[in-house]
Amino acid sequence: MMNKRVRFVLLLLLCVGCGVIAMAFEPLFFIVELEGTCKIRSPKGDKVVDGKRARAYPYGSRITTAAGSELTFYIAEDHEFTVSTNAILTIADHAGNPDWKVVKLDQGSIMIELPDTFGQDGRRITVETASAIAEPVAGGKYDVKVQMDQDLKLSEFHTASGEMKVYDNHLFEIPAITDDGRAVIAISKDKGFVRFRNIKGKLLVDVKNAFDDLGNPMTVQTSPDSMLKMWRTKAGSGDLWAATVFVITPDGNLTNSVSYSVKASN
Repeated sequence: MMNKRVRFVLLLLLCVGCGVIAMAFEPLFFIVELEGTCKIRSPKGDKVVDGKRARAYPYGSRITTAAGSELTFYIAEDHEFTVSTNAILTIADHAGNPDWKVVKLDQGSIMIELPDTFGQDGRRITVETASAIAEPVAGGKYDVKVQMDQDLKLSEFHTASGEMKVYDNHLFEIPAITDDGRAVIAISKDKGFVRFRNIKGKLLVDVKNAFDDLGNPMTVQTSPDSMLKMWRTKAGSGDLWAATVFVITPDGNLTNSVSYSVKASN
């Protein structure tokens, strides 16, 4: 049976021969494996088609996989993304930048495998969820999962190999998840509550715009089962929120708390 890499290269040659990717302003991603069924909505939202193996689709397309289905797509040779059953995601360029690809994951999980050379050529890949943004910074294997837990939306971030940072644009950043590290970040529907939980590994969390008693930027070293609970509410009519952070040990004790102002998230 033809392996995925050979199939991808042959598909590229076919697309070049047909003139499909001759123009740089028309980038495509390629479905190289499909078990079951999936639906693909066009970038303008005016058309929904059945996804097909060995087909190319434009960035901005939204994918929905059916129950019991799974697919794998490439955005470049050796840049492999495997999408789980019952997943909903959009694959796009970031602000029109063809060298920065974004996966907007609303539901389900995605596994990413990147070559050792990734991160050396200026290309970027981010996975956006309701609670955080994940960005691999080196070649390796990563997975991101999104699911509901009552009123909270949970995003799980895992690095099997390589290095990945996870962040919110205004509230926090985990500079590096490595060596089988894993974290779960929950968020409420109104985005007023965010909870970080360390599942595995020693993970550093930078709390943006917050300072400790000595005036240093607030950084928290976490171990498995430790948590940060963060609340934010709109402060007046501007774009600032009042934020409060609790740092909780694995045995449930509160070790630190801080209140400060932070810009409202989009």
